[in-house]
Amino acid sequence: MPKPAEDKDRIMMKKSIAIIIGALIMGVCFAGCTKKGLPNPNEPGNYTSEIFSDSSELNSELPSGNTDERTTADIYKSIQENVDLPEMYVADDDYIMNYYGIDTSKLEDYTFASCTDPTRTDSVILMKLKDEADTDEIKDSLNLLLEQMGAEMENYNPAANELVKKASVRVNGNMIVLVICEDIDKALSITEGTSN
Repeated sequence: MPKPAEDKDRIMMKKSIAIIIGALIMGVCFAGCTKKGLPNPNEPGNYTSEIFSDSSELNSELPSGNTDERTTADIYKSIQENVDLPEMYVADDDYIMNYYGIDTSKLEDYTFASCTDPTRTDSVILMKLKDEADTDEIKDSLNLLLEQMGAEMENYNPAANELVKKASVRVNGNMIVLVICEDIDKALSITEGTSN
């Protein structure tokens, strides 16, 4: 017959093992729930396949001349370097079609970046159209997005809703821009090529 002290040790050992196993199971469960379903911007085939989080990778000098000479990825890099943005991800074609309702086959060049935090509305959407005849359709899609974001955030996150209220869809030739962020004026000046 075991001694009472040995029983206590055995019970404590079983409890310790149970706690460790429980913690491991919870860790595995939580690890499986992180950011599932977000597009991976580093996957091959993603049109704009990089998140530029290291400022050393970015070119601080803005290209001179007409905005049309710069790619949307170049403009986005400049915005990231010069404007304080939260962690962003760059959407792939399927996400753009499903979330924004925009057919990327109508676009010559594009970058759609949104905040990874669903409680925020920060976005940088830059598009160059193949055919300017599609301008109204795409502008309408983005205006609908603004309305939906505003309705979602009105009571949920009033600060994010204020950013949405300040945003508007901008058109310059074949270029369509929608920027939602704290320093919207600076970001828009970069899209227009007027920032230093």
